Amino acid sequence: MHADETVARETLHACVQEIRRLEGILSLYDPASTLVQLNRKGHVNGPDLELLELLTSARTFSQETGGAFDVTVQPIWQTYAAHFSAPDASPAGPPRDTLKSSLDLVGFEKIRILPGKIVLGQKGMALTLNGIAQGYVTDRIKSLLTRSGFKDVLIDLGEIYGGGFRPDGRAWQVGIASAGARAETWKHISLQNRAVATSSDAGHVLSPDGHITHLIDPRTAQTPRRYRSVSVIAENATTADALSTAFALMPPAQIERIVERRKDLSVIGLSNNGAGFEFG
Repeated sequence: MHADETVARETLHACVQEIRRLEGILSLYDPASTLVQLNRKGHVNGPDLELLELLTSARTFSQETGGAFDVTVQPIWQTYAAHFSAPDASPAGPPRDTLKSSLDLVGFEKIRILPGKIVLGQKGMALTLNGIAQGYVTDRIKSLLTRSGFKDVLIDLGEIYGGGFRPDGRAWQVGIASAGARAETWKHISLQNRAVATSSDAGHVLSPDGHITHLIDPRTAQTPRRYRSVSVIAENATTADALSTAFALMPPAQIERIVERRKDLSVIGLSNNGAGFEFG
């Protein structure tokens, strides 16, 4: 909210321009983006500061989650996508040796970040930032709005950040939906200078029978389908985005240990039997 309409309009325009600029760096779908060039060539010279910053954060999350979050998972995704796009695709998924070849390309330690250059250390490697970029862009827009004098904001760019208060003076309210075709809101949370991100394997199903989804474990090339959904509430959207992606692949005990160690997180989710759970 802002009392000056001109300032509000100018700031909104600046936000749109910033989103487009960041998409030109981080998008997996824009053929001219820096990320696509890196995947195509295996290296990029003079990388954008934002890409370097995001990869640095991604490395931290990869280490923290024991590899459950890993931006080098893209070759496995490509293998699954190519398999299920074929008209005679086996519902069981790609052959084991094909998946093994893709899995051999995965590993954050294979990315070399050098002065003025990023190099993918193995031919065939590719990165995806889909598990963290939305949160990062949300944080960048939040910073832009703060610099422009906006204190009470609700930002929804795929991940959600609530800053300050609603017009009625209460904290922002966000509904968390259950997964599936008949999804309903099962939980409401309050956000005050906090972000929330949700991962659900119902978001993109690859196999006709639904047992293979977009939530692929970078360590095994499998899609475990542990939960209906997992939501992470954190101080920034980058953290919420990355950890919700990782936690969707991790057993409850491992999630709880990370939440207890960090203290700045809370996690809510739905198990496959519909029971809710919370940590933090």
